Amino acid sequence: MMKGYLKWLAVISLPIILIVISLLFLTDIFTPKSEVQLTVEESEQGAIFLIEEEKEVVEGEFTLDMSEASIQRAIHLMSHQKVKADQKWGAIPLSPERVERLLEIVQLNRDDYAHADVYESILIRWSKQDFSRADHDHNAIWKLQNGTVGKATGLLTAEEEEAFIRKHFKSR
Repeated sequence: MMKGYLKWLAVISLPIILIVISLLFLTDIFTPKSEVQLTVEESEQGAIFLIEEEKEVVEGEFTLDMSEASIQRAIHLMSHQKVKADQKWGAIPLSPERVERLLEIVQLNRDDYAHADVYESILIRWSKQDFSRADHDHNAIWKLQNGTVGKATGLLTAEEEEAFIRKHFKSR
């Protein structure tokens, strides 16, 4: 009788444990915070948060042979710093170094990427510190990834963006 009970307990609890572990990995609980240098500049649009990173680190993370899926993931995760969405899973710093490196990679591999024009237009705009369409940029990538949850509904305020940065990234 006891063996049957233990068997059913294992059958029931194993899927629950796996679901909990999966959800923890999908959230930021296990995502290490990137260490970044944060500065704030004022512009006509308000505060712009500039994250500075070491070029060598970014080049090591974003190799010249990145897959198209990796390009999409990088742009998507960087956009989380700028957009409102019900759910966001993951974040990487939106830094000029990352934008420039991704733009270089997209231009180098443009013939290999089905949606190079989309990535290039986003990254060129971001390289000029124009994030006025970051929610649309997020959703363009989100659609390419067949997103169903977490559609961007607008842009974060300066205060919301600063809170997001402080939550997800360590400042030097």
